[in-house]
Amino acid sequence: MRIKSLAILSILVSSFGGFDQAGDVITNLKVNVEGIETNQGQVLATLCKKEEFLKSKCEYSGAVKLDNVSEHVIVFENVKLGEYALQLFHDVNNDFKLQTNLMGIPTEPFAFSNNAKGKFGPPKFEQAAFEVTPDAEITVTFEQ
Repeated sequence: MRIKSLAILSILVSSFGGFDQAGDVITNLKVNVEGIETNQGQVLATLCKKEEFLKSKCEYSGAVKLDNVSEHVIVFENVKLGEYALQLFHDVNNDFKLQTNLMGIPTEPFAFSNNAKGKFGPPKFEQAAFEVTPDAEITVTFEQ
């Protein structure tokens, strides 16, 4: 019986990526970033649950330096399965802040998962939301 339980656990771990200390299933999320016009700076990203969306802190964050590489990939590790939205910006001047004009409109490129766009402001969580599943991979495109 013990060997059967270990075999089932092994299959679950290999299928889902693993479990955290609380017993939640975790996986890695690969984000392919496209539409970057210059290799200056970095792309900063946060992966947010609904209650964190559009706030300055989310549970998961990542970055990719743009140093003359053709592919830009951010991997979020040990992510709990569930519904999330990504918010990204191209930090051209490497100051870790999204630059805005006097009216608060971003002057550095930004993007959201599902390539969501808002009307007269940022998109709603539901527009950018997607399900993180085992070994998930998505693509986000910066539009100029």
